[in-house]
Amino acid sequence: MNWHRWDELSERLAEALESADSEARISAADDPELVELFTWHCRAGSFLEDGRTHPGNPWVGRLVQGRYRLQSVLGRGGSGVVFRANDEQVAGRRVVIKLLHDFWSLDDWMRRRFREEAGVLARLDHPGIVSLIDAGEADDGRLFLVLPFHEGRTLRDALSLGPLAAPFAAQLLRELGDAVSYSHQKGVLHRDLKPENILLVRRTDGEHPLLIDFGIAQIGDSGGPLRTTTHLMGSAIYMAPEHLMGKAVAASDTYSLGVVAWEMLAGVRPFECATPFALPELQRRGTRDAFYRLRPDLGMKIGKLLARALAYDSARRPAPVGAFTTELADALMAGAIDSRLARLLLLRRSRRWLLAGGTAALLASAAGGWWLRDRLAPLSLEERVIDLPLPSEPLEHGFRSTGNIENRVLVNAEINLYERALRIITTDEGGYYHFLNQAQARAANRLGWKMSFDAVAEEGLISVTVDVPHAPQRYSVNLIAAPNEPEICRLVTGISPIIRGIDLPLAAPRGVSHRYLLQFQPQSATAELWVDGVKRVSGYSGLNEYRYQRGVEIATTRYRSARGAGVFRSVRFEIG
Repeated sequence: MNWHRWDELSERLAEALESADSEARISAADDPELVELFTWHCRAGSFLEDGRTHPGNPWVGRLVQGRYRLQSVLGRGGSGVVFRANDEQVAGRRVVIKLLHDFWSLDDWMRRRFREEAGVLARLDHPGIVSLIDAGEADDGRLFLVLPFHEGRTLRDALSLGPLAAPFAAQLLRELGDAVSYSHQKGVLHRDLKPENILLVRRTDGEHPLLIDFGIAQIGDSGGPLRTTTHLMGSAIYMAPEHLMGKAVAASDTYSLGVVAWEMLAGVRPFECATPFALPELQRRGTRDAFYRLRPDLGMKIGKLLARALAYDSARRPAPVGAFTTELADALMAGAIDSRLARLLLLRRSRRWLLAGGTAALLASAAGGWWLRDRLAPLSLEERVIDLPLPSEPLEHGFRSTGNIENRVLVNAEINLYERALRIITTDEGGYYHFLNQAQARAANRLGWKMSFDAVAEEGLISVTVDVPHAPQRYSVNLIAAPNEPEICRLVTGISPIIRGIDLPLAAPRGVSHRYLLQFQPQSATAELWVDGVKRVSGYSGLNEYRYQRGVEIATTRYRSARGAGVFRSVRFEIG
């Protein structure tokens, strides 16, 4: 598949997903590659999605193969449901059961993939890779895998608290590289390396990484070439360019681990795009000096090593993967040691100066106290508020643009007065976003936030999104003006395979602007929506798909229309 073909399929898939019955429309298509891309889009999912959003399951309490008693749902993924269970033949042993989804039970390809996952785990014996206890078929024909139960958290959970300390990141990367190198030596590519599929297991000497979910692993002969595939599965934002084209190689895992390493150290991913279809062009452009701008304290070498791992051409990436992670870990530790030495040297100089300084020492101590007080003080008003003065150019107020976007200042009917409003327009999709710095993100997650805006969709849809770094979810409001349909406000709860959410009809003449307030409550990690001063929704829990942690974003998108357009009369984000 060449790039022109990729662009064509991407456009056709996007159009089909906007239709009322995308599955029927694509299944009737005469293009097998389009059907394949849609299948990937629907199947892609993490091994351990948050199970708390799925309160009930008829399998809980049942006995599998007369031995494994299912206790509770741990999570759901693209291929199956994951349960915590007790092994009733071994007293006190807790296990994890991965059970194939019922709707895949008659799918020969998925059943084959599920069995191949068992085969992969059976051939791998490494402390950094989840092991296989048992596999089989339940009474109703559903396939299952039995894995050990480990106390711990996922790397995604750890990253929700912010970037990792350099020594801890170095340790994890060294051990992850060793595990991935071992799997490559055994002829296995993981192909879905991401924070959700890395479990941090608690042991007596700290946390250690464990690779899980080999459900889409690629298998070849140990020491020989790995076979290619045309099945597109995985999480696009972590996939190498050649993997997106359906031809993963060993260096594809190096690329994915490079993305993970970048996120561990910077708190964000190297590439940001509204859809996976925009990703190849960003990968082609490369990262340049982006990492150094994010983490100048780590020095230039770290950014250069990550840039090599993220090279567009797989032949330019470091090989084997273990050599890359070792070099990266050594560089991180060297930087940490240099930093500690610098602090010790500064401390020694400060002590000498304090002993010799007398009164000056007292003044310096007082100044130090003021400095510490300022560091611990609440955010200033300027830091707590992101306000877009209208009408004005968003790029002049700290916003950045994404996608295909332009704006127009509104004038009144006599064309003699500018209105306090801004129209944003796209022929595809695009918007403006404003990053939050680390202090703002921490405060927003701890104290809560309010997103208020006055807006109306004119064509397609406009959206307002708050995606705070280190938060578990993002929160998105869509205002939809589809032809010949009532205008609605949608709190988005999911995107794949179709956009879905909580829909609120807007009871007013078409084209009338409304005032919205989305208020996040940190205690419950949910938000309330107020429309024109009336509370309409409580307990909105957001969504965790397509997370780019861009902070505050306003955007517009085509939706059953030739273009997307909408008018904003106010945009204000406030922390606390």
